[in-house]
Amino acid sequence: TVGNKSGTASITLTSDGTGTSGLTNTSLTAQTVNVTGSVFRLASASAHTPEPVNIGNRHVGDAAPSQLITLSNTAATDTFSEKLDAAFGTLTGGVTASGSFNLLTPGATDSTSLAVGFSTATVGNKSGTAAILLTSNGTATSGLANTSLASQTVNVTGSVFRLASASAHTPEPVNLGNRHVGDAAPSQLITLSNTAATDGFSEKLNAAFGTLTGGVTASGSFNLLTPGATDSTSLAVGFSTATVGNKSGTAAILLTSDGTATSGLANTSLASQTVNVTGSVFRLASASAHTPEPVSFGITHVGAAAPSQTLTLANTAASDGFSEKLNASIGSPTGGVTTNGGAITQLAPGSSNTTALSVGISTGSRGSKSGTATISLASDGTGSSGLSNTTLTSQTVNVTGQVNEFAQPVLFFKSGAATLTMNTATLFTLNFGTVAQNSGSFLASFGVRNTLLDSTFQDALGGTFNTTTVVNFTLGGFTAFGPITPGLAFDPDVTFSSARSTGTYSDTLFLNPTSSNSSSTSPLSAIQLNLTANVVPVPEPATATLLLGGLGLLSLRRRRAARKTVAAEDQTGLA
Repeated sequence: TVGNKSGTASITLTSDGTGTSGLTNTSLTAQTVNVTGSVFRLASASAHTPEPVNIGNRHVGDAAPSQLITLSNTAATDTFSEKLDAAFGTLTGGVTASGSFNLLTPGATDSTSLAVGFSTATVGNKSGTAAILLTSNGTATSGLANTSLASQTVNVTGSVFRLASASAHTPEPVNLGNRHVGDAAPSQLITLSNTAATDGFSEKLNAAFGTLTGGVTASGSFNLLTPGATDSTSLAVGFSTATVGNKSGTAAILLTSDGTATSGLANTSLASQTVNVTGSVFRLASASAHTPEPVSFGITHVGAAAPSQTLTLANTAASDGFSEKLNASIGSPTGGVTTNGGAITQLAPGSSNTTALSVGISTGSRGSKSGTATISLASDGTGSSGLSNTTLTSQTVNVTGQVNEFAQPVLFFKSGAATLTMNTATLFTLNFGTVAQNSGSFLASFGVRNTLLDSTFQDALGGTFNTTTVVNFTLGGFTAFGPITPGLAFDPDVTFSSARSTGTYSDTLFLNPTSSNSSSTSPLSAIQLNLTANVVPVPEPATATLLLGGLGLLSLRRRRAARKTVAAEDQTGLA
């Protein structure tokens, strides 16, 4: 048992003569031995805690994990127990250990000196052991030499995992080319891989977009991309086409290593990647409304030079370097409208063309020439966006015009004592024939007709008479006239008096006709009318009888001829 061991022992002494005096033994005075000493217990180590030690999972390269070990000296605290020393011995399975303690007094506990862990330099399971070497130390107690006690084994478990590893994204840079304003926003899918080893000790990869610059757009994300796998469908970059200009900028890809179903550790942010995106947005060309509109040619005449009107067209798109050029062509005429088939090619923004496109009307036939022509328009990317031509909304040119026949003046006999002869279209003769001196005045009436060619598309007839050279005849109704619509006539008359000297009388007058419509009045060729009469003496009675009979016969013939002339002219007028 332990404790102080003080006591005595009695020593009995005898003098023994054997082999010497042979005398019998003689008792001597006894002696007392006083004995003192102490008995000490060895130190007693508790079982260490925790046991086993599970340090969990770590990332490769993390600070080495550590777990403090708690040990107590469970020897009795009655001053007869030695103290406890502890230190680490053999290590296995990648386990690390550090620390020791000495002279742990009985009843005391140490939970700060001993620690176990494992290295994170390599991945994998880190299960192993650390031996705790225990010693009972008699310093300041028994003073005895140290006594080795039974060692303890600390079982340590844990694992080291790699972070996910993102490949460089592709493509890089992303060139989305040129687009038109308002087009569907262009997009490019981004490819990323988790290049971490597929040995069970690598985490998964998450990706999402962060900061965007320069008008770049981005969409999509992915989570838990397994090691060795590739994603080429989740992430996309692009740019908005709402406004024109260069759309070069960047999109940040935020990357995360995710321990779900692997290490179980909290997510770890990885270095982000920058996607450089380039592209541009261009305006389509913008055509101004053409001028003039509508185009009105008024009324022109059959066979006249065909009227023509050039059109002005501008490309009103801004001239800031992000607008396309304008193409235009004119065609598809209707309703008697004509075009020059002209074209404008690559009209620059801010520019106008006033010569290339024109419309007109045909004067080959009478009638309404009102119709349309179509200006086909296209936006041309040559020298700007480089994009293929884009058809723009066409414009309709409304053209009004009318082609008339000229008024058709003709003289015709109506009644009276004369004959009217048409020598040519512009030369007529009104002949009163031979009359007896002082036989009276002779009246002849003729008409100036606007010969009917077309009741709608023919000018009205007007005109004046030049009568200044007429001295032998009396004129009635020779005033300016008009407008006379097709088929109608103006009716002057001429009187010749026989009360004058015998002889032949001739005068000439001129009709200066005009052809008029709502747009213009045009002079026509002058018509010459020759007036003639022959005055003869009154004959002797017998001769007079013969003369009167002859004159009567002549008068009858004239009346018949006049009736034929009127009938013929009426037919001409109706035509």
